[in-house]
Amino acid sequence: MREIRESEGKSGSFFFFSHDKKFLIKTLTDNELENVLNNFMDLYYEYISENPDSLIARIYGIYTIVIK
Repeated sequence: MREIRESEGKSGSFFFFSHDKKFLIKTLTDNELENVLNNFMDLYYEYISENPDSLIARIYGIYTIVIK
């Protein structure tokens, strides 16, 4: 069984690390999500596309999970 590692950030967001520490999952507030989608993502995508060897962290997806 794999252990889930988590950490709470300064903003109150939670960070979850994969067992091999290759991936990081961060929770976002609604405000953070809106800023990422409206102010950041287009420039980020353009930069990563033009600089494939960049050391800037890759975003592999943004997901919403609803718990009922």
